[in-house]
Amino acid sequence: MVIALLKAADVGITDVRLTTPIQDALSFLDANEVNDDAPADPSAVRRMRELVRRRERQRLQFSHRGPERVVIFELEDESSGTRQLLNLAIDAATVLRVKGLMTVDEIDASLHPMLIAKLIGLFQSGKTNPLGSQLVFTSHDAALLGTFDTEEVLRRDQIWFTEKDKEGSSSLYPLSDFKPRKDGENRQRRYLNGNYGGVPELSTDVFEQALAARGELAAEDRG
Repeated sequence: MVIALLKAADVGITDVRLTTPIQDALSFLDANEVNDDAPADPSAVRRMRELVRRRERQRLQFSHRGPERVVIFELEDESSGTRQLLNLAIDAATVLRVKGLMTVDEIDASLHPMLIAKLIGLFQSGKTNPLGSQLVFTSHDAALLGTFDTEEVLRRDQIWFTEKDKEGSSSLYPLSDFKPRKDGENRQRRYLNGNYGGVPELSTDVFEQALAARGELAAEDRG
């Protein structure tokens, strides 16, 4: 399921391979021709023991399609978005396999809204979520209030907002507290317009003053 999700995400990954230090150890022994008939090289033995002690540390490698050949990436070579997608895919595959709860803070971090919508759809579908596992997440992406492929990403009763008051306390309230519009409800636009609350009060003047002050400080430093 994880590999299928990565392929479907169109990030260029064609396959995922899991390697272990044990495999590295066997390759090391073959390269150094360590066997029972030959006297043991102390450095080779130490290296072998080190690799065996680290056998639980597995390593992921990713195959990417290229113009002429397949290129192998290590996990650290992947973008932050691909790593985020991988983590979410692994967690989702685990939770969907059993009746469980998956919680994600800032699910939209480094991910395209369409990918997030597809991930949410796995929990919305009875086919991929027959056991009724749940996904609870926070997000600042207003696009998730709308539709993808003509279908709502979230139902009205699944959407909750948070708003901070002047004392710094946050309150939580559902979209279902607001009556739907009879002429159609563009939830994304209404949210960004402040109809549901939960949006920051931004001051253009404050931003301009802050930038102007920064420019004055920079000019003083140069002077």
